[in-house]
Amino acid sequence: MIRFRPVPTLLPYDVTKAGVANTTAALAQLLADRGIQANSVAPGPIWTPLIPATMPPEQVAEFGKGVPLGRPGQPADARPGDVTRLVGGELRLRGARRRHRGAPHPLTGASPTGDHRVISGTAPSAGRRVATGRPARWWPRGHLREVPCPGGPLKRRPSISLALAANAVLSAAATGAAVAVAPAAAAGTPPALAWHDCHTAQTPASLECATLDVPLDRSRPDGPKIKLALDRLPATDPAHRVGPLLVNPGGPGGSGTAVVAQGGMLLGIPDLKPLREHFDIIGLDPRGVGESTPVRCSTPVYDPATPTLPADPAQYRRMVADSRAHGLDCAKATGPLIGHVDTVSAARDIDAVRAALGAPEISWLGVSYGTELGAAYAELFPGRVRAMVLDGAVDHSRSMARQAVEESAAIEREFGRFAAWCRGTADCPLHDRDIAGDFDALLARADRGEVTDHTLGRRVSAAEVTSAAYNHLALRFLWPHLATALAAAERTPSDPALLDQALPATDPGYTAYRAIGCQDFPPALRGYADLRDRMAAVERAAPHMWRYSEFWSWTTGCAGWPGKAANPPRPQHISGVPTILVVGNTYDPSTPYAWARSLAAHIDGSRLLTYDGDGHTALYHSSCARELEADYLVTTDAPAAGTVCRD
Repeated sequence: MIRFRPVPTLLPYDVTKAGVANTTAALAQLLADRGIQANSVAPGPIWTPLIPATMPPEQVAEFGKGVPLGRPGQPADARPGDVTRLVGGELRLRGARRRHRGAPHPLTGASPTGDHRVISGTAPSAGRRVATGRPARWWPRGHLREVPCPGGPLKRRPSISLALAANAVLSAAATGAAVAVAPAAAAGTPPALAWHDCHTAQTPASLECATLDVPLDRSRPDGPKIKLALDRLPATDPAHRVGPLLVNPGGPGGSGTAVVAQGGMLLGIPDLKPLREHFDIIGLDPRGVGESTPVRCSTPVYDPATPTLPADPAQYRRMVADSRAHGLDCAKATGPLIGHVDTVSAARDIDAVRAALGAPEISWLGVSYGTELGAAYAELFPGRVRAMVLDGAVDHSRSMARQAVEESAAIEREFGRFAAWCRGTADCPLHDRDIAGDFDALLARADRGEVTDHTLGRRVSAAEVTSAAYNHLALRFLWPHLATALAAAERTPSDPALLDQALPATDPGYTAYRAIGCQDFPPALRGYADLRDRMAAVERAAPHMWRYSEFWSWTTGCAGWPGKAANPPRPQHISGVPTILVVGNTYDPSTPYAWARSLAAHIDGSRLLTYDGDGHTALYHSSCARELEADYLVTTDAPAAGTVCRD
């Protein structure tokens, strides 16, 4: 992911994790000079990247095959001359002229002959297969045409970060000021939401926004209040409107308002069109996140100098001390909210939103961490659930030690499948190599301090290399980028910059990710010996990829976090709900398939939908699953038991 200063507006067309990775610092500065922001996405695959509706389906499937990533200072796909002008509503770029002679530009679709294009596309509905044994196909390639950018001419406007609300976090970091908390107000039924038009040239014209005050401390309903930020897109077929559909893109720390405003979670593609027709789509930034009252810290919570794989008790003590120092800093900058950003408090906020909407029930679409939040709501308010999709399931009843091992094993399995794919793909730059052996050699060099990222201006650790590789594994269409990045990193001298663009902690939104994670996933370490035993178990489960997982990140990053965690893992049983649809990928590297099965087992009457494929969440990888999820949300008719998508 690209690191550069935030500017006041957004790219008005598709910005994905892959797209951001192909946007160089030079291009970003040119855009910044024109008042346009190219946004990064959220830090980890558990924090699901936001893929806007404006990305044509064929690009989602085919994006970046065989294309090297750009890097700040040495762009692969763009250089200062590549951005030529803004004409009307179009951002016009020249075709790529380095490394890609003869191939279309991966972000814009421009040919290398110097013509100017803006990407758009149409494609027939993707083929799907539901346990039939027939071959399935993806959208065809091509279908690019030159069209104006959505929303017309580009205009400056307040920033709505795709996944992080970066400006709010960065401004807090600069000032060090504690988060403003409203004074106490009388408890009772929340007032109706005061919706107002908040659309811009880059959002749907029907976008509306509102805020809602809720208690900071849910045990003190008459106490101080914080603000929740919401937005909505009214149903496009009001005569057949079902009600509100709340969406959460994952995280923790993902912005629901950004999803709705910018068309994330593929909400605009044909598979999910019924959702736009029949529901008011509601985006909510959970407490501590984005445009809601945020978590703030005066310094980054990620410090590359902090040991994450301590080799001795002294390093362990430093790890714990650094964690505590970061937590105290965030507590000082945020105030009392820092101890109340747990998922149970956020779930109670959702019910306040439901009441303010005047809805007796809600429908819910949550991916990744959004499944934990949705499940918490269902457990607390089972009679207020109409329909619920939990895709990329997190099972909060499993211990931290167990989840770290299981997630690491899933990452290892997916790395093996990536290696097998690369060996069988002629244009993969690693296809004739010992991929696992070369990766281990790269990690060994990083352990010896021999891998330097000149863009970051420092050495990168083996854990950081593993983290960056993991983030590429989570989206199947990023595998070609991972191969290219590894090929560059494994050269001598090494060039790890392409990998490092996917480091999660370089994103400002990592603040909320860490703060919420420490409330929900405390490691409960008993000392260095305990951590050493857990580390050994993880290494046994993942011989190549053991150095990083999201649950290992919380294990080390929350080791000294001050205060008692408000929502640690615990047994969970959800009853009294209508049929809830739990969805899992058989090779999901971020939320293993076993978690989907176990979460479904904890929910009475639930239905498990399986996508037999790679990547994190079925929503981002399977047209079959998307169609089934949408049909269920509209009709409440769940797929038949045992349904498997294999597209």
